[in-house]
Amino acid sequence: MRTLTVIMSTQINEKIVPEKLPLETTVELPGCSKAEYRFDHLSILTDLSRESQVGLSKLRGNPATWNTVLCNLGGIVVPTSRDISLTSTTWRWLARLATIHRCPIISISSREANPADITRIVKDESPGSHVSMIHVNLEEVDSSWQPSFESSEDKFVSSTRTNDVAWKRTLGQMIALCLGWDYLLFLDDDIASVDDVGSNFSALNLMFALRAMEDDQNIQIMGWPAVEFADHSVVGHACCLVGLPQNVFLGAGTLLLRVTNSMSFFPQGIYNEDLLMMIGTAARTPKPYQALAQVGTTLQAPFDPFSDLRARSEEVGELLGEGLLNLLEDHGGDFCYMMGSHYWKQAISHRKDLIRTVIKKRAGRLLIWNEGDPPLSDDPVVQCMNSALWVHKNITAEDLSKYADKWWRDHQQWRTRLLYIQSHTSKLSHEANIANRLKQPFY
Repeated sequence: MRTLTVIMSTQINEKIVPEKLPLETTVELPGCSKAEYRFDHLSILTDLSRESQVGLSKLRGNPATWNTVLCNLGGIVVPTSRDISLTSTTWRWLARLATIHRCPIISISSREANPADITRIVKDESPGSHVSMIHVNLEEVDSSWQPSFESSEDKFVSSTRTNDVAWKRTLGQMIALCLGWDYLLFLDDDIASVDDVGSNFSALNLMFALRAMEDDQNIQIMGWPAVEFADHSVVGHACCLVGLPQNVFLGAGTLLLRVTNSMSFFPQGIYNEDLLMMIGTAARTPKPYQALAQVGTTLQAPFDPFSDLRARSEEVGELLGEGLLNLLEDHGGDFCYMMGSHYWKQAISHRKDLIRTVIKKRAGRLLIWNEGDPPLSDDPVVQCMNSALWVHKNITAEDLSKYADKWWRDHQQWRTRLLYIQSHTSKLSHEANIANRLKQPFY
């Protein structure tokens, strides 16, 4: 066992200050193994936040240097499914961002998202500008565009998640390649602008990020993690709430991606699909420890994180995402040889120990009950931790190993698809034609 110095915090959004605990209350978590619980993965994340602040000061003082913009380099893709009443604020500042960068916005919509409402908001916010607003209705995209990945059809995983955001983002990658983009900025429709306290994502900040990626070809992905209302899983939020350290990693909510035929994809039917995309991309670069970078922070709309359904649906993806991230951190691109059932057995054990530790710290003792029995606590945090533990009854190390192997093999089909797009698409393709092209068969 290794001793873990915990970080005391009583509220999710409270600023966390390290504090050494007395010996008798110091948390002990299983250590030494590569599958151990890790509250950060800084060794594979280049932090350019300080450099960006210096760079932004120079940019503000010299507007003549504001020439590194997304125009002619790429554009913005927004997966959206919510009604405009919930997303109008985000669309307004997105319009301002696109106006400054003179780049297109492509919305990939489904469910309650109405393209006409989005267009109206964008035009109202950017009168006289030439912001190109393109809408892709996911239901109108020909089915042949969707890759038939083995991992997407894995019954062990596909039953845990029902949203379509992974497919939208993967489609966004293919669209970017079709249009000859060099860079793709993914933005979610619940991300806040720089006008909000706690966010430094702005048009100038994006200029700095583009310059940094132009100067350093090793950087494949640059992000702005949501830190005020942290972009955590249910268990991650619970860790913060009870005083365990839990840093925020990059997420697809605000993510700048270099568009190449080596980029990974967003696997469907699983939580942490964005993390798996980043892991797969980093693993396929010559310098995986330099592939991912953070350039600032942003905000996402707050919500109640403690939902039993959410806890259940996230657990498999948490095991896979954190487990594979540990392997990438320890072995770089060679981690694919380490994904056997022995490793996943350790990962499952450490994960269950972590959840039990959260319950003990939250309730003062270990309160665990069987699914279907009367709950022993009315605390939503304790209830969610029990829900997460119940998922483990249907998880085996062999299941995780098989899924990881399928996910890794899927990259061969994915790369073939990307190479096909590159060889059959002219860089002169116009954004306005893309929606119609997607209605036609892929091949």
